[in-house]
Amino acid sequence: MGPFFLVQTEKMLAFFHTAAANVGNFEAIAQEISPGISTRHVVREDLLDRAREAGAVSEAMVAEIAAAIENSIEQTDSVMLCTCSTIGGCADRAKHPQVPILRVDRPMAQAAVALGKRILVAACLESTIAPTEALLRGESDSLDIETLLIEEAWSHWTAGAPEAYWAAIAARIAERIQDFDAVVLAQASMAGAAALLGAHETPVLSSPRLGIGAAIKLVGASR
Repeated sequence: MGPFFLVQTEKMLAFFHTAAANVGNFEAIAQEISPGISTRHVVREDLLDRAREAGAVSEAMVAEIAAAIENSIEQTDSVMLCTCSTIGGCADRAKHPQVPILRVDRPMAQAAVALGKRILVAACLESTIAPTEALLRGESDSLDIETLLIEEAWSHWTAGAPEAYWAAIAARIAERIQDFDAVVLAQASMAGAAALLGAHETPVLSSPRLGIGAAIKLVGASR
């Protein structure tokens, strides 16, 4: 019998999306931060559709979505990153014995809290507001949080017009930005609006780059 060789499979950063439109953006950021990193993308748009129809993620849905995240994990994954803020609380509830499950917006929330107590949470889907506010208050119980729902912008995103989407978001935020220590863009898809608000002193935070950076650090630690 010939020698036995142990073949090591390269570990991956896995993404759990609820919008197929986010796949390309997250892949591009991951490759920019860590060129050549192995990635895998899971897309479950039905979960976000149900949350939007209900207006929020019900307690009954939490266990189901957490199980969906857990069951999507494969042996080659080092880290699973949930990219949807609406189901972020479900990602917190999901568990796996070997693979850490992260929510993309937690590093953003931590950065926002470090900037001050007056925080504006901007969102284009109502179902995203409560999970984002709960996340922020979990980081600090002394925050003054206001919310801004920009529902009219969402149709631009679903129509495949991201520039119009970001411009609509930036226009609404610009009306109130001076009253806050930080602005949180609650949905990953909103990240492009931050660059349009760069002339303002108030920092505008988005989740993709911060969340991916944190996940990549864990991937490196697991190798």
